Amino acid sequence: MTLGLFDPAFLGGLAAPSPGVWTPADITTALWLDATDATKIVLSGSNVTQWSDKSGNGRNATPYTISPTYNATGLNSQGTIDFNGSTQALQVADFYQSDWYIMVLAKTNNASADQGIVSKFDGSNDRELLFRFTSGNKLLGLINPVGNSGAANTIVTTSASAGTSFGVFGFYKSGTTCELGINGTIESGTFNTSTVYDGALPFAIGREALGVYFNGSIQQLVVTQGAPTADTMRKLEGWAAWSAGLESLLPAAHPYKNAAP
Repeated sequence: MTLGLFDPAFLGGLAAPSPGVWTPADITTALWLDATDATKIVLSGSNVTQWSDKSGNGRNATPYTISPTYNATGLNSQGTIDFNGSTQALQVADFYQSDWYIMVLAKTNNASADQGIVSKFDGSNDRELLFRFTSGNKLLGLINPVGNSGAANTIVTTSASAGTSFGVFGFYKSGTTCELGINGTIESGTFNTSTVYDGALPFAIGREALGVYFNGSIQQLVVTQGAPTADTMRKLEGWAAWSAGLESLLPAAHPYKNAAP
């Protein structure tokens, strides 16, 4: 009998090697910020002076006025970037996409205040996109086709609450289709236009309009290059949940409930 290379008997009774674990490196990302990778975080004391991009695009996040802080054991002995809700934020140089999936592994400390997670939105005449926790502890996704305030904005919110514990939160836009996800449970919505205003604002992390800051922590932030497939979104959710020990939060029907991608 001829033994195959990975036959246990060929390996002296050892089990065959398991396949590699899936990560965002297996897809094309526009931005990937990972607080569990300390080599990608530059500090001055505990303040973050740069959170380096792992997408390969060089879109490093730097402080917007006052930098947030790094907590080396913020979630299950892994790092997080912590924001105080009043002065701390990061920003990435302007880049434009008409469609996307934004996934964050994060938590808010305040269930009763509007807080921009990520945005390109100045609150007046330069509005592109907004992903936030609302004052009612929901998720909100916004796009604007013309860049100003008023009826041109299209907003979709979840009916489910986001909670105040770490979770996997997602904002998907493809044409007029929107999906907002909380720990792999998806709610769908519709925008009134597929057009997104191409503004010149930086991609803000931890704030939106001046004074609307994020009070909480972020461990992972991934923005895909364009709108991904449903399978890719489920893999991102599964990877984020399993990497942080939060797989119990995924719904029973999730394809990566019982094993990481």
